[in-house]
Amino acid sequence: MRKLETGTIKTLCYIGDLPDRRIDGITTSFNRNLSILSDNFKIINTPENSFLKTGPIKKIITVLSFWNNTRRFINDKNPEVCYINLPTSFWGLFKQFVLLILIQNKSLVVVFHVHRGDFLERIQSSWVYKLLANRIIKRVEKVIVLSPMEGAKLNETFKTKAFYSLTNTIDAPNFNSKIDRAGFLYVSNYLESKGIFDLLEVFTALKEEGVRLECYGDFPNNEYKERLFKYASPFISINGPVVGAAKYKVMQKAKCLILPSRSEGQPLVILEAMSQGLPVIATDVGFVKELLGEDNGYYIPANNKEALKKVILEVSKNREMSVHGDCLQKRYKEKFNPSAHKKQLFEIFKPFIS
Repeated sequence: MRKLETGTIKTLCYIGDLPDRRIDGITTSFNRNLSILSDNFKIINTPENSFLKTGPIKKIITVLSFWNNTRRFINDKNPEVCYINLPTSFWGLFKQFVLLILIQNKSLVVVFHVHRGDFLERIQSSWVYKLLANRIIKRVEKVIVLSPMEGAKLNETFKTKAFYSLTNTIDAPNFNSKIDRAGFLYVSNYLESKGIFDLLEVFTALKEEGVRLECYGDFPNNEYKERLFKYASPFISINGPVVGAAKYKVMQKAKCLILPSRSEGQPLVILEAMSQGLPVIATDVGFVKELLGEDNGYYIPANNKEALKKVILEVSKNREMSVHGDCLQKRYKEKFNPSAHKKQLFEIFKPFIS
C-alpha cells in the first residue's frame, strides 16, 4: 500500500458513471458516497460509458477505449486512491481485472465496490470465476460489499480481511404512514430482469378483481416502450420515470410496492418504500430479505407468476397493511439511516485519509 503523506488532502479517483450519464441504483449510491468522501478527499472522475454501445464489435472497441483512456487519465492525474465499481458478470470482472493491471502501481490504493447480490454465489459455482476474483482481491486494498454476512463469508472463502460491508441508504422525507392507501406500485427501470412483464401479465389476468397497478420507470428503447404500452388499461398505468419528491408522493398514496426482480443487491427503491411505511412484495433474491427482515415483507420466488398472483390477491384484501408499513419504517430508521451509512463509509476509507 502507498505510504500516504500527512498534512495534505489526497486525491480520490472514481472510475465509473454517475447519475448525469446514467440513472440507476448503482450510480446514485456512488454519487452519495463521493459526496460524503469529498469532505476528506479531492474527488476526480473518469466515466466508463460502456453502456452506450450495443453489438459485439462496438462493445469491444468501447472496452479497449475505456482501458486506454482510463490508463492515460490515471497516469496524468496521479491520484492516491482509486474507487471502482466491480461488476459480478464474468466479463465485467475480467474487464476490471485488465484495468487493474493497466493502472496499478506501488503508489496507488485501489478500492472496489460490489453492488450486486450474486457475487458469492458466482464464486461458489465456478472455479474459473473464483480464480479470477482471487487475482483481483490479491491486488487491491479493500472490496466493499452490501451485506455483512456476505463480507464475512467472502473473507473466510479467500482467507483474507479485504472485504468490508457498507449497507445502502437514502435521504427520505418524514411521513406518517397511517393514512388510507390504495393500489399497487412498481418503481424501477423497465427491464426483463426486473420481472416487469411477469407483473403486467399477472395484473392483466386480475382485471376482474379490480386491482390496480401504477408503473414508473425509464424506457430502455422505443421497442420496449411499445411493448409495455400494450398492457395499459383502466387498471394498469404505464408512466415514465419519477424522481425526488414526486416519487415519494406516489409512494405515500400506494398500498404496496412490488419488485419481482430476478436478481438484486440492496434496491434503493425498497429503502425508499420502507422510509415511507410502504409494505413490499419482492422476490427473495440478493439481500432483499436483509433489508426488509424475515417477517416484514411478502416474499415470492423469482419467475413465478402464480405465486405473484396469489400474494397480490392476499395483500389486496388485507386491511391491516399499515402494521407492516410501520414495522418497515421503524427498521429503516434503526438500521439503514444516513448517519449509520456515513459512519461505515468513513471507517472503510479512514486509513487512506491524510
